[in-house]
Amino acid sequence: MQVKILTLIFILLAFASCDPLRRIVVKNESTEKATITFKLKEDSALHSPVFINNSEKVSYTITNLSPHNKMRLSFGSGNWTHGAIKNLADDLDYLEIESTAGNQKLVSEGEIITFLKEHLKGILRKNIHINIK
Repeated sequence: MQVKILTLIFILLAFASCDPLRRIVVKNESTEKATITFKLKEDSALHSPVFINNSEKVSYTITNLSPHNKMRLSFGSGNWTHGAIKNLADDLDYLEIESTAGNQKLVSEGEIITFLKEHLKGILRKNIHINIK
């Protein structure tokens, strides 16, 4: 009887934790270092998943040397639904990517949503892949 109860508990726990993590995966495929910057709106700074310190502007420098040329940012559990992408875009003042190929600065919510949706990958819609050339 105890074995059946333990098996049932194990199965329930396995199914309860099946939500994937929403991630943005940034890979630097250029010949030099690259930077991705998230600038938060002032009213979104304290509740946004991008907010990790006391700054409204968060920049990440990614080297071009493998295996350190890839960065994974987690944004909670679940899939990248339209609502989740819209919430993230609504929190951002801008998203900027700087590399030797040039700078790309996305300012409007529509630009950010379109960019993130274009880079959405996977069957479960759990990863946004940004490849910096």
